[in-house]
Amino acid sequence: MIWCIASLILSTALILVGFLLSAAGSLEKLKENFGNTSKTTRLPIITPDGQMVDSVEDLELLIEVLEHEFEEKEKEIESAKTKQESAAQRLEKLTDTVTQMKKGFLKRKKQISKSETECTQLKSQIEDYKERKKRLREEINSNPKRYDNAVDEYEIVKNFTVTDAL
Repeated sequence: MIWCIASLILSTALILVGFLLSAAGSLEKLKENFGNTSKTTRLPIITPDGQMVDSVEDLELLIEVLEHEFEEKEKEIESAKTKQESAAQRLEKLTDTVTQMKKGFLKRKKQISKSETECTQLKSQIEDYKERKKRLREEINSNPKRYDNAVDEYEIVKNFTVTDAL
């Protein structure tokens, strides 16, 4: 049984070697193809539009196109950075303006509050004086003789003081 398995393996190996020799064409080519396992293969260069680069001229053209695209992207980045810096400066100025407006608003708010307080005080004084005026009129109306005597005495004192001063 072992002889059968061994002869089967040996015959398969001979058939495989015969096939490889016939495919390679000669023993030297077979050794060349399978003898150098450290041989590296380079993948072809394919452009973004799907074309394969076959020659040095095509590769140089591709490099020029890519360098041009790179320069365009650098310019685009610089432009974007400039715009960003400009926007940051405008935003800073706007922030300063908003701060100044807030300060002005708070100042006006304090002025309004102060004016409202003063208006309240003036209104209170007006009401107080109106109340005093009302009481004086009531007092004068309740005792007109006394008021007439007081006015006469005031006129005498006033005249006396004015003539003495002359």
